[in-house]
Amino acid sequence: MQAAAKPPVRGKTSPYGFFVKMCYEEHKKKYPNENVQVTEISKKCSEKWKTMTDDEKRRFFELAQKDAERYAAEIAAYGGEDAMRKRKRAKKDPNAPKRALSAFFFFSQVKRPEVQGAHTEWKVGQVAQELGRMWKLLTEDEKKVYEKMATDDKARYEDEMKDYKAGRPPAPKQPHVQMQPSTAMPPQQQQQPMQQQQMQPQMQGMVMQQQQQQPQQMQNMQQAQQQMNIQHLQQQQALAAAQQQQQLQQQAQQQAQLQQQQAAQQQMQQQSEQAQQQQAPAVTSEESSTGVPQQHDDGDSQ
Repeated sequence: MQAAAKPPVRGKTSPYGFFVKMCYEEHKKKYPNENVQVTEISKKCSEKWKTMTDDEKRRFFELAQKDAERYAAEIAAYGGEDAMRKRKRAKKDPNAPKRALSAFFFFSQVKRPEVQGAHTEWKVGQVAQELGRMWKLLTEDEKKVYEKMATDDKARYEDEMKDYKAGRPPAPKQPHVQMQPSTAMPPQQQQQPMQQQQMQPQMQGMVMQQQQQQPQQMQNMQQAQQQMNIQHLQQQQALAAAQQQQQLQQQAQQQAQLQQQQAAQQQMQQQSEQAQQQQAPAVTSEESSTGVPQQHDDGDSQ
């Protein structure tokens, strides 16, 4: 048995990443049966984030701060950044037991060919939505058949896991429980379980393919979120550069206005001094030479 690989350290999430995650969860709760369009919701999240105030963004920055502390602690416990870069993802053991399927998965295996046959133009997501709707319409008694299948498959998984952990070879695989047709059923309905049994390997392959695609879908979602974080960071940097350029232009304008005001004040002062010089009384040439004011007698001389 292959030793279990040490789980990797989950990367940090930015404030905008927490905001996008909240948007996805709210959309999923509001529209549980609707396929999530990543590009459409990402666009709406970006537009909403730009209009939010600092107070509205504060809780997402607090979540990001706590997540950064968690990331730093896990990295330190794992051995540092160098150990993370050198770590290679462990391959899944092909001999490990297959996980147990749920009652809904067994129901989907039985009903999926029927839905696909009735709607050949439907995509995988549309078929899954229809199966979910059909499952919700089942009564408790109708669900018991598939719940019994899930219970038996869970017991199978637990037994195989015990042998796997103990290093014993796996036991021969038993086929999943199938619904037995009633003898009173018409011949056409009696053939349906046989057709379903013949198609079961194909359906199991489809289920396993979907299970294998889930990690890839999660990875694509993380990559899309990282790309959105990068775009948001670039937008913030561009906005900061534009604000800085605007501040520099305002400072230059203020400096030019101040210089104009100083030049105008100097010109006014010069004009005032010139006016004062022109209004002063003229000094006679004699006063200017002797320094004594000249006297004039109106009467006769003695």
